[in-house]
Amino acid sequence: MSFANPEIQSTAMTLAQQYRQEGRQEGRQEGLQKLLIENLRVRLGSVPLGLVEAITAIHDEDHLLRLHRASLDAASLEEFTAAL
Repeated sequence: MSFANPEIQSTAMTLAQQYRQEGRQEGRQEGLQKLLIENLRVRLGSVPLGLVEAITAIHDEDHLLRLHRASLDAASLEEFTAAL
């Protein structure tokens, strides 16, 4: 993409960088959500749809990481849900 005006070019590049960053962040969040759900399935069995929906509604990466750690320690889905 080529722009004659350097200011427009700079703005376009900044927007492109922002969109790429947002895409990477969304990808990390989605990956953490899937990993968390799979970890619960492997460790604790079937994961109820409501719990899957609650996890996929979380977009804060730090919260997802805390939940991932909780999923490793929880002895039951009820115990994990309390950490949710």
